[in-house]
Amino acid sequence: MYPMIARTFLVGCVAMLAIAGCGNSGSPGGGSGGSGTPKDPGDFVYNPPDGFKQQDKQRKGATVFLGPKDDGFTANLQVISGTNSKDSAKQLGEQTLAKITTSSGVTVKEQEAYTIPDSDAYTWLITKKLPTGIDAEQRQFVVMKNGIVIEFTMTASEKAFSKYDQVLADSMQTFKWGK
Repeated sequence: MYPMIARTFLVGCVAMLAIAGCGNSGSPGGGSGGSGTPKDPGDFVYNPPDGFKQQDKQRKGATVFLGPKDDGFTANLQVISGTNSKDSAKQLGEQTLAKITTSSGVTVKEQEAYTIPDSDAYTWLITKKLPTGIDAEQRQFVVMKNGIVIEFTMTASEKAFSKYDQVLADSMQTFKWGK
């Protein structure tokens, strides 16, 4: 695993605590899109931002895409899928933020409901200082339907993040339930 990815995985792993019974990733980067009711945590399609390449080594339940390197940090996108039938996207977001903000140097910049057709979705943006001393920003989206949860986490250096935030928002519009 790349050293920077290992560090950014920490926040993604904290977020994963809110998702019970993680399954395998859906079809990020593949498929032509589907619609309908998801049958399992892998029943979705999504196209990552241009220039982000799927990492060869994946860990169970997550797919990682590596983007360009800016300010000594490789932008990355992690997609995690799982299930949670008791909470809403907002509740999962608030639970995740409560855990993340117990770490020193983490600041919540924004949090709000997000619109993805046929889904319950919530997003937030945080800043944090990485162990390397680099200031990073991280945008997370939680997208839910019928107890299936997909979480998208984009991390980049704070100086470069604004260009990735819009690219991520644009790519979120490719998300569809079903294959």
